[in-house]
Amino acid sequence: HHNERRNVTLSLFDISGKIVTILYDENVESSDISTLLEKPLVCSGTYLAKVLVNNRTILTKRLKLQ
Repeated sequence: HHNERRNVTLSLFDISGKIVTILYDENVESSDISTLLEKPLVCSGTYLAKVLVNNRTILTKRLKLQ
């Protein structure tokens, strides 16, 4: 089957729920989003990462970055 284009947004929130940054907001053809978390551009700490595909939340994950 063919890959359809999707709008993928990866946002980081602090543990109080305040948005820290949007790491990624692009239209992509690949469904592989695991590479988006390889190089976070934020300070160390605990964050909530939320991944949206076509404006639907598909993943919310608590991250502890060193």
